[in-house]
Amino acid sequence: LDIPGWARLRQDITSHCDCIIQYGIANGRFPQRRELMKQQRPDMISTCFNPHDECFDYEPGREPVELYGLHNRPELEEYCRTTRELGVKIEAECFHYGGVWNAQRMVQKGLMKPPVWITFFLGWRGGSYTPPTPEAMLFNHHHLPPGFIYNTSVMDPIEQWKILTTAIILGGHVRVGMEDNPFLRPGDYAKSNAELVEKIVRISREVGREIATPAEARAIIWPEGKC
Repeated sequence: LDIPGWARLRQDITSHCDCIIQYGIANGRFPQRRELMKQQRPDMISTCFNPHDECFDYEPGREPVELYGLHNRPELEEYCRTTRELGVKIEAECFHYGGVWNAQRMVQKGLMKPPVWITFFLGWRGGSYTPPTPEAMLFNHHHLPPGFIYNTSVMDPIEQWKILTTAIILGGHVRVGMEDNPFLRPGDYAKSNAELVEKIVRISREVGREIATPAEARAIIWPEGKC
């Protein structure tokens, strides 16, 4: 990991807007990510709560990248201890429901404190694949444990907007961006992340849900105040 590069990127973002900073690259190796957290103290960090087995089809027309990582429970326990010590909130990435089970296990052991913030990943190809269907979305929603809040990511240019709209109507949260799906509609490649955000904002407002401000988002994620 280019730790100085992350610092520059963070500074560029926070100098322009009030926001929650979440560090990604969940398949990065724990020792490097621990050092990154110690040096820069992001608000949140993504952590894959099931084995990472991904055929990362990140760009139309390019060869997919094969990504693998075990992320066993001892490693997850280390993530939980480190983030608790540093005051960083975990985003538990769940490519299938086993990730939710692992997060529940960490709560039961007293290593994670509700509300637990998770992201369901649908349509991300590989050995941890969950299909991007309304049925899969409803399964995740109806089996959400108490004290868990969910975000939704869909990597599918046809199904993404349908599934994200479903998640919004159900009361969940969503993410968009060029990594997940760069198309505004089939064949219409977005010029920027901003165009994708503008579309999901419009959809959410049209179904009756206003977008949270940074302060409101903090109150959702840290209802008792950020540590």
